Amino acid sequence: MDRIKVGGLLLVVLQVLSHAADLARINQIVRQREERILNLRYLYSDSYSYRSYSDIQIKDMLTKQTSWSVQLMVEILRSNEMTRFRYYPAQAPTRQSRLGQQVQVSSISAHFPVTEWTWWFGSDWMALLEYGFGNSEQDIRKILWVAPCPGQGLYYHSLPHSDLRNILPFERILLANGNLLKAMDTQWNTVQFTGGRWHLKGRYAGRFAEGWVALVLQADGLPLQLTVRQYRTFTDRRSGVVRKRLMEELEWRTEEVVRIKGIPIPKRISYRRKNYFLNDEFTSRIVLIKVEPFGGKVEMRLPIGTRVWDARLASYEKMFKEMVNPEEVREAISYDWQGRLPSKEELHRLAYQQGYLLPPESPRHRYSLWLFAPAVLFFTAAAYLYWKQKRR
Repeated sequence: MDRIKVGGLLLVVLQVLSHAADLARINQIVRQREERILNLRYLYSDSYSYRSYSDIQIKDMLTKQTSWSVQLMVEILRSNEMTRFRYYPAQAPTRQSRLGQQVQVSSISAHFPVTEWTWWFGSDWMALLEYGFGNSEQDIRKILWVAPCPGQGLYYHSLPHSDLRNILPFERILLANGNLLKAMDTQWNTVQFTGGRWHLKGRYAGRFAEGWVALVLQADGLPLQLTVRQYRTFTDRRSGVVRKRLMEELEWRTEEVVRIKGIPIPKRISYRRKNYFLNDEFTSRIVLIKVEPFGGKVEMRLPIGTRVWDARLASYEKMFKEMVNPEEVREAISYDWQGRLPSKEELHRLAYQQGYLLPPESPRHRYSLWLFAPAVLFFTAAAYLYWKQKRR
């Protein structure tokens, strides 16, 4: 019996060591691949479509289908220090509504007058420059939001302004040819190399759901297929049993490959997102149009005076677990853009000037208690004189 126990324990130890060795090996392959294709500019075309079904009852017409589509261009500048994503429509979005046999097609540019939006991802922060939504072009406004990250911004949840596709970092990493194994600190529980491919499965902590990831890589680290599922845990009201429900499923597939610097990268990618709760679906065809080296560093070029909400002094968990925007965070600092992001020390000084508490390591207020000393002395003297006069 003891031999059986020892044999079982030895088997577990060997499995753990084998898993660790395989994970270290694929990590090294992916990291080396990423390092060899840095300092590149990518230009993608993204044909993005949305379709929604809602059951209705209007005479003999039973269902209504609404869909819209947009052609986006995605420009990426990738360096070791910073990565920039720029999205801009190549054409005006169109919407199609179907009620029974009747089809209506219209432009939705009046509802979505955003001309472009740009992301920057730094060593421990991310920033979004968005042309604000409005009912007309006159309502558009430029605001830069800056948020903290526990590591390189490319690999973590994005600001709540974007849809789920951009909130989750997987597609950004895929298009920038980054390291998918680092996405949101995913814990890879299964790592297998079979049939000349790596098969990985893992879990990550989502905002309001548990995330499950399945990744298939070629032997050289090229991503072939990525599947993400979001599960929501809830308690059944009748039975009291804790259950798990699939809320959303996202899938990316590499359909065509091109070699850059001798490294294979995705050239054509298909994307599908199915929301089982809202009963809608997003699909996309992403095509790499151009890739070329760029020698300079990635810069943040914004018009001087652009309004900035900077929340880098706030907690990442508070912002992204509670899904709040930078301007809704108490520690957010508001200022006008002067050509660069302030350092953390400069942010502390701005926080002090604007009357916010500094971080816990320096818990000071904007106003010193000595400022109240004259008032205290005045009232003390007045009370003394009143008491003295009353004694007479």
